[in-house]
Amino acid sequence: MFVKKIRTFMLAIFIFITIFSCSAGPFVLITQYDNEIDPTIRNQLHDIGNKINNGIENEDFSPLRRYFSQELLESDQFNLEEFTKQVSAYFNNNQISLMYEYYSLLKKSGSVNNATILPDERNRFIINQAYFDTNESYALFYKIDGGSSQLLSYIYLNKYDDGWKVTNMHLGSYSIGNLNAPDLYLKMEESLESGKIGSALFYGVAMLKVLRPVNNLQYKNESEYKGTIENIISDFQKENQFPIEINQHMSIYYMDVNSVDGASILPTIKYVTDIKMNESYLKELIESNLDDIYRMLPGLKEEFTSILFQAFSEPPIDPNKTYNLFGTIIDTGR
Repeated sequence: MFVKKIRTFMLAIFIFITIFSCSAGPFVLITQYDNEIDPTIRNQLHDIGNKINNGIENEDFSPLRRYFSQELLESDQFNLEEFTKQVSAYFNNNQISLMYEYYSLLKKSGSVNNATILPDERNRFIINQAYFDTNESYALFYKIDGGSSQLLSYIYLNKYDDGWKVTNMHLGSYSIGNLNAPDLYLKMEESLESGKIGSALFYGVAMLKVLRPVNNLQYKNESEYKGTIENIISDFQKENQFPIEINQHMSIYYMDVNSVDGASILPTIKYVTDIKMNESYLKELIESNLDDIYRMLPGLKEEFTSILFQAFSEPPIDPNKTYNLFGTIIDTGR
């Protein structure tokens, strides 16, 4: 069990680098994926991607200066050294694998500089406002496996006279326990069809956390994903208005999802109590109310191995305030 101080806030793990421009005029966009791409181009971009990843991991700026666009390097909004130091920790001691790649050729008339890249597969990302400073672009999608959760490293390049250059690179939350947003949506749907609104709720919350690793990337069925979880939340709140009073000593204020090794998706219940912040007292409080919580959240016990309960002495509602909390992990026996 543990005690710590936290500041309540919305956290997005990302670094976003891009160059924006206006679009005008007709165009034709041709995109090839993975094995469809010319092997010569593909191998060249694999080599560049590996050098960029190694440069970030080792904080070696030489390959990064070579492969980042000059406009980006000279931008007042970007500092190569600071960027590399911020993200290098995510590359160290983690497995990095290339998931998929897009090669796009833009045949344009006029000043078209942005286009939307639309793959057919539901597990692939649509690239909104893909930047074309030249007629050719290449997108590399890497997965960085951190154990219980995974990050997406997205590298987007344009081809210039002096070779391929990065115009956009971004790190964001991609999956939890190797379940990405489409996978979590299916888990949510399966729970819902089985009448398990509790597990459906937590799968949906997890899905929202990894729905958009990068601002201009989205899944084909994003609207359906968001609409379904919004309906689940609405139906749940018809019967349970926050704060949910379990008894005179325990009121639930928030439900969230975390990830830890050994429990990939860790449902998290944040509650306020007047009980002393003591491990044995809080565990007794939780265990004495578990049956009521399981009844309120069908599927919670059946779908997850552990639950994290976070106790607060006052409602954690001010995003600018630091709160004391006490965490208790309960084994569901699944």
